[in-house]
Amino acid sequence: MTNPLDRANTESMILMALNLLTVALEAGADYMQSFSLLMPLIKNELCRALLQLLDTEKLPVFAATNRVCFLLFESLRSDLKFQLESYFMKLKSIVTSEQSRISYEQKEMALESIVQLWRIAGLVTELYLNYDCNLYCSNLFEDLTKLLLENAFPVIGLRSINLLSLDGLLTVIDTIDDNCVYRQAGIQQKNTSMTLATTLFLYFLKRLAY
Repeated sequence: MTNPLDRANTESMILMALNLLTVALEAGADYMQSFSLLMPLIKNELCRALLQLLDTEKLPVFAATNRVCFLLFESLRSDLKFQLESYFMKLKSIVTSEQSRISYEQKEMALESIVQLWRIAGLVTELYLNYDCNLYCSNLFEDLTKLLLENAFPVIGLRSINLLSLDGLLTVIDTIDDNCVYRQAGIQQKNTSMTLATTLFLYFLKRLAY
């Protein structure tokens, strides 16, 4: 029912399916990893359909799709590494798109979805370790941080996208601060505080240079 390529699936049917998925994930996302037959369906058919639905111009479907994706990656991202990368890159392409068919509201929703995921405890650090430090993955943390920096500074007037981007950057700074606090308290942590801080600092310098 979530497959947008199936002409039998109307908008109302797709919305119903997305709402049912939302309820299912809210109730039992933490237990889905224990079902070996279910995870391949989530990794392949479901994630593929969700990424295709992000191409829609219908805002209710777009919003419901992002809600399902948030719940999915909040609980199951350890098994959905490639899917999470594809989702972030899709949102990034929507925010930066110059196509007239993509409305400002869609760009705002896409950026808000990125920021919501970044608020998940530990996710920013996970992105840097699992993607930027991996030779076979894109520099996901770097690319998204650059996206937030580019949209945090208003060109004409202050808009909601500017505030969302600033919120995302503050999340990065909070993560750096938390890592420093953990380290000072003697809790064993991955030594990513300096690397994250350096990356963010270099971006600020680069932004100011232009």
